[in-house]
Amino acid sequence: MTPRSWQIPGCGVKLSDEWFAKRHRAMFIGWFLVLAGIGMAVAGVATVDRSGAFPWMLVASPLVFLGGAIYGLLAARMVAAKRISDDYVWLKGVHPSFLADLPQWPYQP
Repeated sequence: MTPRSWQIPGCGVKLSDEWFAKRHRAMFIGWFLVLAGIGMAVAGVATVDRSGAFPWMLVASPLVFLGGAIYGLLAARMVAAKRISDDYVWLKGVHPSFLADLPQWPYQP
């Protein structure tokens, strides 16, 4: 897999094509659920007099909204802190080609 360069202002982050697709899919699903939660709330309020689904939509809409937001935040992140000390940060989710460019680390975590 050749890494794709994804530009963050001031920093070039390399993502594999597989991770690039996974991240975009996670962002799409997260945004879809957030917008679906908003749509459910609007539909629930709009059909308050005509439908028995009103209470269920109002209960489910914030759950769908929060579920989508949390899923999007956790599933679409590129790197995460594995361990943090006073002087160093250990990251997980970094592409091996980025790690290969760094000097050898002689210390133990």
